Amino acid sequence: MLDDRALIVIRRRSYPEILDLALLLFRLRARSIGLAALAGIAPLAVLDAGILESDLIPRSAWFGLVFLQIPFATAPLSLVLSDALFRIRIRPAAIARRLAVGLPGLIVWSLIVRPLLWVSIVGIPFALARMPYTVEVVLLERVPFSRFWRRTAVLARGAEGSMVLRQLAAVVLGLVFVRCFMFGIGGLAAVFVGDDVSWSRDLEPGLWRSLLVQSSVWVAVGFFGLARFLTYIDRRIRLEGWDLELRLRAVAREIERQIE
Repeated sequence: MLDDRALIVIRRRSYPEILDLALLLFRLRARSIGLAALAGIAPLAVLDAGILESDLIPRSAWFGLVFLQIPFATAPLSLVLSDALFRIRIRPAAIARRLAVGLPGLIVWSLIVRPLLWVSIVGIPFALARMPYTVEVVLLERVPFSRFWRRTAVLARGAEGSMVLRQLAAVVLGLVFVRCFMFGIGGLAAVFVGDDVSWSRDLEPGLWRSLLVQSSVWVAVGFFGLARFLTYIDRRIRLEGWDLELRLRAVAREIERQIE
């Protein structure tokens, strides 16, 4: 999927630059990115709404459930981004096939291995440093089970601290976004019904509050799924020198044109 005519400039970026690029990329490809995010999130959102409505789990435990669902919710998005970023025609049938092939790997690493690492306590550093790019490694690189842990070690080499900090930053910024989104949309709705629109206003429990909480959380999951894909690209650039390779390809083509 590597091509020097990529949708964005392939170069190293800081995390704030990556977040800014995520917004820009969504604006450039709002339809394809939005549909891909919806394809992954909508089934899980409906499932969670039913679970919460039936009180199968405490509402406080729902965020833990979302944590387990994030890789599956953002899997279609990562596949679409891998094609869109390098201007490859997006074929829904091909995306579905690639997702089906990688689904067993996602289940093993995201629903079995990662929770076990978190439960064991001592495995938490490994989960944070080795598994942030599970979706990309399984679906995009198609790494077999026997090589998964070795590949994640390569991606994390020398950058374990920054990878952990980026995940913590995503959690903090995500919670801030959820809070702002809830009260922003809630305040906008209050304008039309003549209710209090101050930030000190608290949302009443009920269906409306539940919809605001769930929708804000899933929007945050989609956005930071996009940002995670871009941090994965940034990591590949730093490890494998994609930016240099693309520049050399461009120079080689220019020389070929001059010779002809």
